[in-house]
Amino acid sequence: ACPDLAKLYFALFFIVLFALLGIAWWLNKKQINLAGLSIGVDFCQSVAMFTAFNFKWPIELVSLFDTVSASNFNVQIIAPECSVVWTFSQKFYIIGSMPVILSLLSFVGLVAMTLVQTLSRSRKSKALRAALSKDKSLEALRPIDMVLGVFLSLLYYCYFVVLKNGLVMFDCSDRKGIGRTLDVEPLIKCDDSDPIYSELFPWAIASIVLYGCGIPLLFAVILRRNRDSIRKDQELRSRGEGHSMVSNPFFATRKRYQKLYSDFKPEFVSWRLVLLGRKFALAYTAIMFGGHPMFQASMSLLIMFISYILQMQNRPFLESQSLSKSFLELA
Repeated sequence: ACPDLAKLYFALFFIVLFALLGIAWWLNKKQINLAGLSIGVDFCQSVAMFTAFNFKWPIELVSLFDTVSASNFNVQIIAPECSVVWTFSQKFYIIGSMPVILSLLSFVGLVAMTLVQTLSRSRKSKALRAALSKDKSLEALRPIDMVLGVFLSLLYYCYFVVLKNGLVMFDCSDRKGIGRTLDVEPLIKCDDSDPIYSELFPWAIASIVLYGCGIPLLFAVILRRNRDSIRKDQELRSRGEGHSMVSNPFFATRKRYQKLYSDFKPEFVSWRLVLLGRKFALAYTAIMFGGHPMFQASMSLLIMFISYILQMQNRPFLESQSLSKSFLELA
């Protein structure tokens, strides 16, 4: 049944979302280590996957799964159908368009920040402009460095969502008298006779290839091409140093790409790709083995156990330094 205040819940969801983004921006500005928050979101996304298993879960666990599914940008918890009339196809396209929407919003933010920076620069005195032209360490960061950092972070967190959205078109079950239908929408048959399935299936394949493989490939290319500057910057971070353009020649790299590697030790700056691989394996298992819940759960636990072993063997996460080692040695 629709809740009495469905539209209020729908509006409140986006208010809370923007508030959380604002808090994350403020914490990042204060240079507070958000590695714990990143680990927490990854954990919640993994736990939320268990609600897809065809078990008779206790109502308390179902409520817990629904709550943590908010980490997957799951708007179903606020019953959007009670506020907005939309079809399964529309929901599929909206979720599949999240990376595109994030790209457009990032571009708008980049244009706005560039205009603001240009106007502020034109108002500076001639002496200050001359000083900036001589000493580049005094120059402010380019807007693209900050915008790209936020974009890559959001792209990482929506990866699990868009990947599952593409894989649901392969999750079909046999039903008596009907044939094979989608588990997520039993009114849609899993064959070419259904016009909705025929329309969405090619887009599902494109989503898996473009997002499921394309996003990790993009991250791998960035980490590979900038591996030297990234490692040197992370060595400075491990000593609690390099928090300004004056003390860090790789400060622009930090602001642009730090969301991909800042949580890890210098020798494990590519560990984010391992986490993406775990998400891909969990999403694939949750969707493709829906007809075999015990095997599905066993495989998921095996994936998480292997991840735990790798984690304990390598311990890739970087311990934060509140004070630089050079300062402590001087003291």
